[in-house]
Amino acid sequence: MVLIFQILNNQVMKKYGFIFLLALFTSCSFFSTVKEYKLISKEFIETLIDGDYDKIITFIDLPDTLSDNTINDYKNNLKEIGVFLDTNFTSAAKIKFTKFQKTYSTSDDSREIKLLFEMSEADKFVDILLVFDATTGKIISFETTNVHPKPKMLLFWLLVIIGLLVPVFNIYVIIKVRKSSLKRKGLAYVLIFILNFPTFIYSPITGLSVNLLQLQILLGFGFRYMGYLNTVVSIGVPIGGLYYFFKLRKMKKLENKEGLGE
Repeated sequence: MVLIFQILNNQVMKKYGFIFLLALFTSCSFFSTVKEYKLISKEFIETLIDGDYDKIITFIDLPDTLSDNTINDYKNNLKEIGVFLDTNFTSAAKIKFTKFQKTYSTSDDSREIKLLFEMSEADKFVDILLVFDATTGKIISFETTNVHPKPKMLLFWLLVIIGLLVPVFNIYVIIKVRKSSLKRKGLAYVLIFILNFPTFIYSPITGLSVNLLQLQILLGFGFRYMGYLNTVVSIGVPIGGLYYFFKLRKMKKLENKEGLGE
């Protein structure tokens, strides 16, 4: 807390200190919530694989008035998933958290928390999705994908490295525009940021595709690394950057000719 108040002594932070503190405490609350649900989810998955279905049912958001037969039906459904995981994976399988999402429905004022996990071994993986009711903190939905072979990631990381050259080039052009005598520089900045198309999209699972009309904004590059199924890299052709790069070269040549003419 002492450090926080020292920061707030700064003139800028005096003006925006409340916003800073609100963002700080909100972030702390968010990470605390993620950690809590991650622990519950991992315990649920491990209990499911162990086959303790009397315990596993306590994680599920069920009405108190359900009959024993209905509860047994729930247990049998969970048993099928537990057997599926236990059959396809050994005790050495790793369970990795990949995604957290909180949603809010205006139609019925319900709030849901979704967590995605990836269970994997040397040559295969499966995604596990758990959906919690944010009010009760219990699971309302649970599903798995089919077992997939692990993809090779070398091409993905090579494309990430290549893709990083696009924003580097665009930033270089923005600096050149800033130092030039070009008119309407603001428009140039916007076009360099936005005009990055067509977009090449690569996923280790689905392969390479091209979207001719998709604009890859934010300097022409983006990637997401959240488990094998949700990993993707997008690279836009820097049309805006290339246009102003050659435009500035042409302007420089004309200026050099005019200088020689004088």
